[in-house]
Amino acid sequence: MTLKEYYQKLKTKERPPHPARQFILTIAAVTGRSHKTVQQWISGIQTPGKDSMLRISDLTGIPQDELFP
Repeated sequence: MTLKEYYQKLKTKERPPHPARQFILTIAAVTGRSHKTVQQWISGIQTPGKDSMLRISDLTGIPQDELFP
């Protein structure tokens, strides 16, 4: 295998999601909401319901009143 072939192979290799992206996907899965909704929660455009707040709090270990002041 040439150096160029090795490089090309690396470019096609699947990469794991970025930790921030993985966090959004995890919150979406735990709450049953879309990743777009979770992004809106993070940006402050929307506020999650009480059940979702509780699930996010349980997942992160951060109290609800700190996560959602």
